[in-house]
Amino acid sequence: TFGNGFNDVEMLKWAGTGVAMAGGESVVFEVCDDLAKSPNEDGVAVYLEDLLSKNQIGL
Repeated sequence: TFGNGFNDVEMLKWAGTGVAMAGGESVVFEVCDDLAKSPNEDGVAVYLEDLLSKNQIGL
């Protein structure tokens, strides 16, 4: 699950893996397992493409 704001904190804590978006609120970084680029840098797409290229997720 991806998030960048205070409103995402509970969801990120609940998720199996929480990913903070660069440029997000500091509270998000405290509860996440990993970091992705900002939304302006297509962070979710880049993060998922990286996992696919490493065969860590499949389609």
